[in-house]
Amino acid sequence: MFISPRSLAAVAPLCLAFALVAGAAGAQSRPDSTGVPIVASGVYDLKSTQPLLGMTEFPVTCTVRSGVSGAYSGTCGNDQGDAPIGSVSVSGNVVTMSGDSPAGPFKAILTIVGKDVTGTLEIGSETAKIKGTFAPK
Repeated sequence: MFISPRSLAAVAPLCLAFALVAGAAGAQSRPDSTGVPIVASGVYDLKSTQPLLGMTEFPVTCTVRSGVSGAYSGTCGNDQGDAPIGSVSVSGNVVTMSGDSPAGPFKAILTIVGKDVTGTLEIGSETAKIKGTFAPK
């Protein structure tokens, strides 16, 4: 099949625009194993399933927002107070968030399947398994 230079010149800007849009969308979310895009924005209601910081069940709620530029921000906390989220990344159906809290640096690695969340929460030198729910926004 022959494509004339004129036809190629007419289609090239459209191809570039599609590539830029697809690249920008991929920066925020990637499909999970079911093909559904995972976006980190939403509310995570979580509890540890192992003791953490002296509590049998350590509750934490994380609220993640997506800004105009696509960068995520938000807070994680409980009745003891909130801590700002410093970074959020998404890879497939795994959301990783980290920041600094009064109890020390924290890192949550969360696997999302539907609205169910499982993973680990590290605060300071302690780590525990966590589970809960995710309500996307």
